[in-house]
Amino acid sequence: MDRAVNKQEQERIRATEALQLLDNKMFKEAFTALRADLFQKFEKVKWNEVKEMLEIKRTLKNLNNIEVYLERIVTTGKMNNKL
Repeated sequence: MDRAVNKQEQERIRATEALQLLDNKMFKEAFTALRADLFQKFEKVKWNEVKEMLEIKRTLKNLNNIEVYLERIVTTGKMNNKL
């Protein structure tokens, strides 16, 4: 039982920290700037530069995965808060 409570508390702490990151102005600004830069690069890449297009796509996907991961931590912590 103690182990389950401890795990729930850890998840609540992680959720709080993840939420602080997601709400952080500089964090949001960094993600926005990175996305804008990647979209600019994508617009400039030539249609036959497939390798470059794939690299941009992969980077955008990884950027999105970071946000989804943090949002999942927040959601998990909020669910444990209700228990």
